[in-house]
Amino acid sequence: MKKYFIPFFALAALPLASNPGHASQPEAIDQPEPSKGEWQAEYYGTFGSSKNSERAHVLELYHGVAKGLALGLEVETEVEDGKLEFDEVGLSALAILKKSDEGKVGVGLMVSAGFDKQASLTELETRLILEKATAKWWLQGNAMLRHSRGDGDRGTLLAYGWSAQRAIVDDVWFGIEGSGQAARVSGFGTGFERGQYAGPSITAEFEPAEDREIEIGLAGFRKLAGDGPRNTVRLFIQTGF
Repeated sequence: MKKYFIPFFALAALPLASNPGHASQPEAIDQPEPSKGEWQAEYYGTFGSSKNSERAHVLELYHGVAKGLALGLEVETEVEDGKLEFDEVGLSALAILKKSDEGKVGVGLMVSAGFDKQASLTELETRLILEKATAKWWLQGNAMLRHSRGDGDRGTLLAYGWSAQRAIVDDVWFGIEGSGQAARVSGFGTGFERGQYAGPSITAEFEPAEDREIEIGLAGFRKLAGDGPRNTVRLFIQTGF
């Protein structure tokens, strides 16, 4: 994991699509990595006790295929009413425009597409990724323009995610994270509600072996406005090799 600072989050108008059939919940935050020749595996899961709410569980695998370019595969499932079901498979291409080394602002641009069990296109997304570090602080900001289709509905929206954390001991950071759906661009009908979330987060890094890093992040979210579960816990695990 990297250590980042400067409280910011950015929203950018970039082309994208998402699945309107999904319930509103906290957004995942991506980083501009891995580098050329590296592999990176990620797990992202949301948990909570609210009834009749969907909880996402996502597995991702990225590979740096060239300088400044990584390709990824994603498998997403969801738990609804206690039942785990396959949701979609996604393909991603990440352009790493600037690495966030030595206190510099890292910049990435990701384009992804999702497909359901019938291989129909359900989601397209373009994501602006920003991050920066100092010795004491870590900050990330993601901005997404998303258009979704599925369950007889479709639409386009702007979404965001941000995190600001301070190092409390070596390789452990504590802070606050927020995310949500910023605005509806088109579609989704008149009943569309934007979910807004924020809460404390903690992230730790481990090095169990040479050239192997594991990041574990835990965040607790409270719904501030809009649709979606009132309370959500998010678990994030990432390893590079």
